[in-house]
Parts: sequence; structure tokens; C-alpha cells
Amino acid sequence: ANVDAFTAFTDDPWLVGRVAAHNGLSDLYAKGARPRYALAIVAVPPEPSAEETLFQTLSGARRTLEDAGVALLGGHTIVAAQLMVGFCVLGSADGPMWTQAGLSPGDHLVLTRALGTGVLWHADMAGRATSRWMEAVVASMVRGNAAASAVARAFPISAATDVTGFGLAGHVLSMLAGNGVSARLALSSLPALPGALELLAAGERSTFHDQNRQALLSIRTERAPAGDPRLELLFDPQTAGGLLLGVPAARSAALADALREAGDEATVIGEVVPPDAEGAMIVVD
Repeated sequence: ANVDAFTAFTDDPWLVGRVAAHNGLSDLYAKGARPRYALAIVAVPPEPSAEETLFQTLSGARRTLEDAGVALLGGHTIVAAQLMVGFCVLGSADGPMWTQAGLSPGDHLVLTRALGTGVLWHADMAGRATSRWMEAVVASMVRGNAAASAVARAFPISAATDVTGFGLAGHVLSMLAGNGVSARLALSSLPALPGALELLAAGERSTFHDQNRQALLSIRTERAPAGDPRLELLFDPQTAGGLLLGVPAARSAALADALREAGDEATVIGEVVPPDAEGAMIVVD
């Protein structure tokens, strides 16, 4: 089971509902499980259009849920200052579920989708993002993780998580914690949504970016110049992001190929290594 919610990131309630449903399903996909049922909670602003906002929000959510074969059993609506959508999702697994623990030296880290949703939506609200950029970010967010999870279930996944508001660095750290290992990431391999690197290079930062950047205390950089936008991409908070999968090195290329054949932009972004001699959890170059 999973419970998740977020406030609206755009003034399109249909899109908010659709993405919120993907967000609710994602945690089960990140465990290798199949979602079956969902309950919704929607907070709607007290406006004359409140009924239409609720209708559009739930219509978007039902589109995602029906595509995933998930039944919306009911839910609850409240009044609040800002549109918020959340879901409790229940599912099942055919075998042992993936966890965030289990990484070992020699494992590779595979990211299924590009990064940058946070900075792009922040720029869009200020009128600094192009329509082409926003079309790409919407297409990424409504893709969901069902296909990636189904493909990955055929591989020996050692650990998994979905990439959300803590940013990629935060989620890598959560997978490393308590395992007595470090990770080496290649900045040049990090996939970015169109426009994300340009915006980060120009100093654009999403809400929670600076908070996520506290992960730098656990990161050692090698040959990564200060201000490198790909370094900042590590801290960009994601909404309805992709999956981060640990897999033995001998299978990582095959996993990435299978994910790309299924339509994801899978990339091997780094490897798990023995503890860093200088105490860093993540080493980037």
C-alpha cells in the first residue's frame, strides 16, 4: 500500500489529477508490485468553479488509473486554499518486493527517465520556459512507471526506488544508507529534460532545490567545476519521476536496452563501490 499527495503544480486540474494518480501508483511500481485499487482525497479551493475543478481533477486521475487497470473505489473531498490531490493505492506482488536496501559493490544504477521537472515547472510559472520544453516535461510526467516496472521484474533487481521531491541525490543516498557502500556517478551520463540544463545554468532553482542541496555534505566531486548545471540536476525535485534501479553490472546494459525498447529513456548513471576513503557517500565526476 502507498499514500501520497501533492499540491497543484499547474492551473490545469485535469493534468494535476492525471499526474497525481501516476505519483500515487509509482511507489508500488518501485517495489515491483502491481497496483489494484485506489482511494482519492481531493482538496478544492472554495471558488464558483469548485465543482468543475473537482470533475476535471478526477477525470484526469481516472484516465491514469483506468490505463493502469486500477479501480477507483471512492474517496473524500474537502475545501482548502489550494488544489491538492492524493491517493491511497493498494496492490499485490507475485514474489518478494523490491526495497531500497540491497545494493552491493559492483551493482550499476539505472535511471529510467530524464530529470528536470522541478526547475521546468518553476520557470514555466514565471514565463521563462518554452512550449517545446513544457510539452516534453508533460509527456515525461504522464508516462508513468508501469512499463519500466514490468520490464525490470525480469531482471535481478537488488534495490529500487522512484525519484521524487528529494531529487536524485537524495534518493541515491537513501539507497546507500546503512549498506556500507558508496556510489560513483558520472555527471555526463545524467539525462536531462529539454531546457533543464539551460535553466539551471542561468540560476533557475525550484522550490526545495536548496533544501535538497544539503546532500552536498555527503558528496565528493572530482573534476566537476563549480556551477556545473549537471551537478545542480542532482538536487532538482522531481514530480512523477522515473525509477532508479540497482542491478548487477553484468545485466545493466541488457536492462537499459529492454527499458529503452519499452519506451523509457533508460541510462546507466553510475556504479556502487566500496566505502569512499574520504567518507563520501557519493562521488561524482
